[in-house]
Amino acid sequence: MAFQNSLEQLQFAKASKILRCSLKEELRGSISFLFAPLLMLTACESVYYSLSFMEFSQERENYLQILYSQVVSDLNQVTAVLDTVITNEPNQESPEVIQAKFLSHLLKHLRQIIVTRKKMIGVYLDLMNRKDTIDYGQLVENLTGIKNQVEKEVDHYLMAQLRDNIICEIDLLSKLFLTQKNISLFKFKDSLFLIYQCKCEIEALDHKLQSVDESLADPLEYSVFRFFKTFLASLTAKACFYFRSGLFNQEDNFLTIRPELDYHKQVMAFVEKTKCFNVSVVVHMSQKAAIGTLSWPRVYSFPEDSQPDQHWPNVISLIQENKKYLSNFGNSPYYIFDPKVNSSYFIAKVDKTVFLLAIFNGMIPEQEADVASFFNSIAFGLRNWNLLELNKQ
Repeated sequence: MAFQNSLEQLQFAKASKILRCSLKEELRGSISFLFAPLLMLTACESVYYSLSFMEFSQERENYLQILYSQVVSDLNQVTAVLDTVITNEPNQESPEVIQAKFLSHLLKHLRQIIVTRKKMIGVYLDLMNRKDTIDYGQLVENLTGIKNQVEKEVDHYLMAQLRDNIICEIDLLSKLFLTQKNISLFKFKDSLFLIYQCKCEIEALDHKLQSVDESLADPLEYSVFRFFKTFLASLTAKACFYFRSGLFNQEDNFLTIRPELDYHKQVMAFVEKTKCFNVSVVVHMSQKAAIGTLSWPRVYSFPEDSQPDQHWPNVISLIQENKKYLSNFGNSPYYIFDPKVNSSYFIAKVDKTVFLLAIFNGMIPEQEADVASFFNSIAFGLRNWNLLELNKQ
């Protein structure tokens, strides 16, 4: 029970120590063959919550998924031994058979927990290994399927807390993905309400971990929860950037949010330093009834007294004519100088239908250092690429 509690509370070093002490001092007998797979499981869980498996790999299966598969294989062997005990013992009411049946049933549910872990690794890797537009709606559907399966197939009372830990993780990750989806669809109030929900849930999780181990200086040192916190900070900054006019002009004080990263301040500093004519965030609203230039609104534009209305047909044409180049997030911003209007344009795609635009009066070198630095910083954050760097910290 002490081992189980430590595993549920994410105290993996303690769980491992308990197992080793138990093997030496108490349980050398009939179930000692369980200790090897349980020790490996403890190690796998520690790696999972550290997120150290989050690295690009061309392999079909991540190394942690392989280790979890080995645990399942070992547990299958244990189950086979238990089934032999059950089958060969004439007295089905004997203590040995009762214990074997109990363990066999328990291991069935534990294996399903591990299968769920492997699926969750797949979700994280799908997010981390792609540096292009991600279908967050599909990721939410995938998580819903995983949640439904674990709720249906894991109902052993000794697995309840492990199952609830997984469901908590899935629910929070789903809300973060849904927040990103709503932001990209420019659903103002839905996005802010989800951000508020995520903030409350992360704070509750922080408090829960701290209550388990008061010696923990930072309960969010577990990388999987630091990932949630970083993701939320990224989404909060993006929402405040895209919805800046709405946040300032509407009375949504109950949902007031304060971003750790302020993109608007970065834009102001960039415009002041480079004398940029205008920086805008452009959205292609193809699913709406609007046509022509109305289907390419600016959701953010600065300076307010320097609007690029006369440039807009040109901007739309440049985006439409260079879709392939802009869709490759590995490319530098698209650049062109148009002598007809004596203006330089820099354009980068930052989401499925969202583009970052900077317009300069006159000719600006394509490799201008300040422009490159600005686009790298802003685009990096708006694409959520800071999550890709999390496991390297």
